[in-house]
Amino acid sequence: MSIERAWPASVPAREIPPYAQKLYAQVVKAEGEQIHVAGCLSFNEDNQFVGENDIAAQTQQILQNVLKSLEHFHVGPEGVVRTKTYVTNIDDYLKFGHSEWLAVFADCLPVSTLVEVSRFTEPRSLIEIEAYAVR
Repeated sequence: MSIERAWPASVPAREIPPYAQKLYAQVVKAEGEQIHVAGCLSFNEDNQFVGENDIAAQTQQILQNVLKSLEHFHVGPEGVVRTKTYVTNIDDYLKFGHSEWLAVFADCLPVSTLVEVSRFTEPRSLIEIEAYAVR
């Protein structure tokens, strides 16, 4: 696996309070086997929904699910090159959920897309995350 993460100086970086650092990588070059993790919702190992009305708790559970999925192929967060995050409220996610994402990816920022949607197949869901990795 070979991964190079960059933010070219010629590409402006937006600052989003309250975060002082970059929130994702602008560009990632990756070589290796591709691993795709389908969009995950906030269900635990017992298939119980976690974090009703709590985007931080849902984000934590979803990231645990993403990491467990990657572990199946012996890949950790450093192998993630892209995430797509879908939320029902971007403001709430930036205030309460993105810090959970950064706790996992701060040392190995992937390319990331954040999209606000009206709802999910699970009505209690506030967030869904999918991931792409290499090994």
